[in-house]
Amino acid sequence: MLILKYQNEPANYTDGVPISGRRPHLFTAVKIALSAAVIIAVARNVDLAAAWQRFADQSLWFSSAAIAILILQIGIGGLRWHFILRGLGDKSPVSTSLRLYYISVFFNTWLWGAVGGDMLRAWLTRREQLRLRDAVNSVVLDRVAAVAAVGILILVTAPVFIR
Repeated sequence: MLILKYQNEPANYTDGVPISGRRPHLFTAVKIALSAAVIIAVARNVDLAAAWQRFADQSLWFSSAAIAILILQIGIGGLRWHFILRGLGDKSPVSTSLRLYYISVFFNTWLWGAVGGDMLRAWLTRREQLRLRDAVNSVVLDRVAAVAAVGILILVTAPVFIR
């Protein structure tokens, strides 16, 4: 079968089918197979009754406090990043900064390595009409500020733990 190609046809089309849409079902099937394999491996190697008992024995107060502290920590990180964005000239509201920060924290947690969420945050910030250079700089400056804060905490608390 002969397929005529037009001069104004995009370069990412071959045989009349977009390259990005050639095998979406194969990719989805691979993702489902990998997810199923991981779930089966966990179910076969973990004593679910013991895990449930351990979960049931946890203090509701401590679990609630841990969740509240985690949410507060992420919120403070989002505010820190918002102030960095403001310093770079961004005028977006705090809610947008917090939303993008929470999304990036999710992907930093669930992707392999911490770079995926940061790249996503820079890309989403770019989509919010900030220049690419400023978007990338904001993420890098946020990482530097976080590492500096950890260093200060270590210096302040080290005398308590060193004997």
